[in-house]
Amino acid sequence: MNVKKSAKRILAAAAAILCAACMGKATAYADGGVNAVREGTAAIVFAVKNASFYYTYDGVNFEKGESLGNQEISSGSGFFIGASGENPKYLVTNQHVIDAYMDAGEGDAVMIPYDVQVDEQGNVYVRCIAGTECELRVYFAKNDYEYATVVSEGDSDKVDLAVLELVDGPTAKRHALQLMAPTEDMAGDTVYAVGYPGNAENELSSASKYGVNDSTITKGIISRFVKDVKKGVDRIAIDVDIKHGNSGGPLVTEDGYVIGINNASVINTLYESAEENNYAINVTELTHFLDQNSLPYEMAGEGEAVAAGSDAVVSRSASSVPIVLIAVIAAVVVVILVIVIVLARKKKSAKQAGHGAGGSYTPAASQARGAVITGMKGMLANQSFPVGGSLVLGRNAQKCNVCFPMDAQGISGVHCQIRQAGGGYEIVDLGSSNGTYLGSGQKLTPNVPAALPDGMFFYLGSAEQLFQIKY
Repeated sequence: MNVKKSAKRILAAAAAILCAACMGKATAYADGGVNAVREGTAAIVFAVKNASFYYTYDGVNFEKGESLGNQEISSGSGFFIGASGENPKYLVTNQHVIDAYMDAGEGDAVMIPYDVQVDEQGNVYVRCIAGTECELRVYFAKNDYEYATVVSEGDSDKVDLAVLELVDGPTAKRHALQLMAPTEDMAGDTVYAVGYPGNAENELSSASKYGVNDSTITKGIISRFVKDVKKGVDRIAIDVDIKHGNSGGPLVTEDGYVIGINNASVINTLYESAEENNYAINVTELTHFLDQNSLPYEMAGEGEAVAAGSDAVVSRSASSVPIVLIAVIAAVVVVILVIVIVLARKKKSAKQAGHGAGGSYTPAASQARGAVITGMKGMLANQSFPVGGSLVLGRNAQKCNVCFPMDAQGISGVHCQIRQAGGGYEIVDLGSSNGTYLGSGQKLTPNVPAALPDGMFFYLGSAEQLFQIKY
């Protein structure tokens, strides 16, 4: 049993009791646990009105195709923040969830590359989705949604956070979640990711997709706390399986407190075989972000919303708890604090006596994101892979960072490589049997690199295995 860890938690509980007694506030938020978190979570969808397919040849000539009506383009998850007991209007998500909406001009007409196709005559063209207007929707049920605007955004390659505001004001259909700063001694604790991953929908599911009970709860543990030394972002490494659509959803404790924002599943390319690592952004990054933008939130046990930049104090009900009882609770808190300090000093002394002074442990930094390739179509559709310094694609798991199934048609064991070149990136075919192509249809000469600008499409073997690079 970890006495120090237990004592800390007892201390925290005692402090919360004291706070509730003194302020006349009940700490009943956690009574609903993880299931209550679903009532504070929502699906965020980027949609295009009056959408149609358009075909572009060499990025110049356009030809209109079939009409699609109102078309949903991409989706993610988010959660509401604010004061307990009040209808919320702000919700948190990842910045990359709203990237496409921001790129489209937040409501303007839009032209979005969709895939690369080859017609019967061998002509290669890019199929785009075009529409008259963009929408950012916050769904409460299948056909029940409200529009949102972006009030603050970070940088998807750094602090990947954004805050949205409901256009029609506060809603009674969801409640705000409380935040809690995690501590190092929580490593190994059980946590849950709540959100709307795209792979939750399949032929065996008749879910409406966006209702409260359609949200997915995935269980795991905290592996460790890490800091990205290149970006300075605090993250939580978890073994919870983060899928496309989970982005922006809350990572919560068993009591339902938000300690992180589900962010990424990263392929580790440092070793011969690819390894998948899952991360959430530490909630301390969120509170700093909210403070900078003067946005309200509530911390666990506080019972009131914190509004950065405001001198106003939220009124608290006068305590009806006798002063003697408050004094007793305070004394218990002090005693526990003394016990924690004594135990900590004894443990430190024993460690130094048995092992020497030793050095402090610094967690390894998460891999820099840099450029990212995303599967737009085919076997790896909707999956993203950070390039880092180099990325090899193919079927050989021992030699490739991005691995296709062994029976993948048209994909060689070691097919192609993407690597840094100056201030950008380049792609080189590694002698594949069926070739590597740029989005324009240009087939690469084996072992001769070609520039891969930001936003460029490319495909392996055929246009069915389509990717796009962004950086």
